[in-house]
Amino acid sequence: MKKEKTFHDKIHLVGRTTSIICILGFSAVGISICQSLDIWPSIPATITATISIFTYALLIGIVEFFVWLPRIGPGATYLSFITGNISNMKIPSMEAVFNIIEVEEGSEKKEVLCIFITAVASLLVIVLLTIIILFSGVFQPILSWPPIQPAFSYVSPAIFGILAYSAFRYRPILSIFTFLGVCIAIYIRLPMAYMAFFGVIIGICLLFINLSIKKILVKRS
Repeated sequence: MKKEKTFHDKIHLVGRTTSIICILGFSAVGISICQSLDIWPSIPATITATISIFTYALLIGIVEFFVWLPRIGPGATYLSFITGNISNMKIPSMEAVFNIIEVEEGSEKKEVLCIFITAVASLLVIVLLTIIILFSGVFQPILSWPPIQPAFSYVSPAIFGILAYSAFRYRPILSIFTFLGVCIAIYIRLPMAYMAFFGVIIGICLLFINLSIKKILVKRS
C-alpha cells in the first residue's frame, strides 16, 4: 500500500524541485550571456573565483540553514533561499505579522503563514524593482536628493534595530548576553564570515541554559 505523503513531504518535494529549477535557470542566464557575447572565462579563473566565494559563502550558508529552518519552517526556508533578502525583508515581515497574530510554535499553521508572508514579500520586491526600472528616469532626481540620502545610509541599522528591539522586549535577560557576545566579536574583529557562526554558538549555549532553568523551575514547582 502506497504511503500517503505528509505535509512536510509535499513541502520538501516542491522545495527541492523548485530549487533545482532555479539553479538551472540562474546558470542558464550566465551561460547564455557567455554564448551570445562569445566570452568564456578560463578554467583556472573559474576555479579561483569559486574557491574564494565558497570560502565565504559556504559557512554562511550552513549557518543560515540551521538558524532560519527552525524559526520559519522548511517551506519558507526554500522560498527565502531562492529569493534572498531574508534578514532585511522576510524576517521583519514575519515579526510584524506574528506580533499581531498569535500562532503556536512549530505548528503547520505557522509554517503556512511563513510561506505566505515570504511569497508576498518576494512579490513586493519584484513589483517595486519593476516600477523603479520602468520609471528610473523619474525616480533618479528624487533618490539622489541630498536631504533623503541619510535614510538610505541607515536602512540596515534600522532593520536590525527593530529585530533587536523585539528580542529585548520578549527575552531581555537572554538578549543582554547575546548583545555582549556581539560586542566581543566586534572588539576582537572577528571576520564577517564567522560572525554568524559565532552567533549560533552563543544562541545554542543560551538555549541550553534557558532549558536548564525551566527544568529546575518545573521540578521545584
